[in-house]
Amino acid sequence: MIGLLGIVVLMALLSLRMPIAFALALVGFAGFALIVDLGGALTNLRLVPWRYIADYNLAVLPLFILMGSITANTGVTQDLYGSAYTWVGQFRGGLAMATIMATGAFGAVCGLSLAAV
Repeated sequence: MIGLLGIVVLMALLSLRMPIAFALALVGFAGFALIVDLGGALTNLRLVPWRYIADYNLAVLPLFILMGSITANTGVTQDLYGSAYTWVGQFRGGLAMATIMATGAFGAVCGLSLAAV
C-alpha cells in the first residue's frame, strides 16, 4: 500500500512540475520514514550522500570528464586520429582501423582501455 501511495504522490509532484530529483528524494524519504521511523530516515538522509560521494568508482568520474575536456580542447584527439589515419587510411577499411588505433592509443595514454570506448 505504501508503494502505491508513493507512486501516486510521485506522479502528483511531477504533474506540479517539481524537478524529478527532488520529487524522488521527497517520496523516498517519506516512504522510508513510514516503513522504518523518522529517526532512521533522518540518519539515512545524513549518511547516504556521504557514502556515495566517498565511493572511489564515482570519485574518478569527474576526473575522466576533465581529462576528456582537456584532450578535446588541446587537439590531442585530432592528432591521435590523424596519425592513425595516416598509417592505415590508404587500406580498405582504413577508417575503421584508424578509429581502433586512435582509441587504443587514447586508452594507453589514460591507462584504462575501457575508458576510451
